Amino acid sequence: MPAELQSLSPAERVKRIEAMSKRRAEIKAKLARLNKERQAYVAAEQAKLAEPSEEATFGDAFSGTVQKQLQASGFELEK
Repeated sequence: MPAELQSLSPAERVKRIEAMSKRRAEIKAKLARLNKERQAYVAAEQAKLAEPSEEATFGDAFSGTVQKQLQASGFELEK
């Protein structure tokens, strides 16, 4: 038993343990709620990233540049 509880009377010890238990339950409930909110946020962000975008990406720009350079060098590209 921790030293801080050893010095308490049995009634005080029970009261202290019940308070700690209640606090622990509150923390666990808050943690579960925050975890659920986090999962919802991550899912929403992943859904946003999965949607096709009209904006040009680095990959699009790179691919276009390489294709132009290949055509300028005389290569024929298959589509």
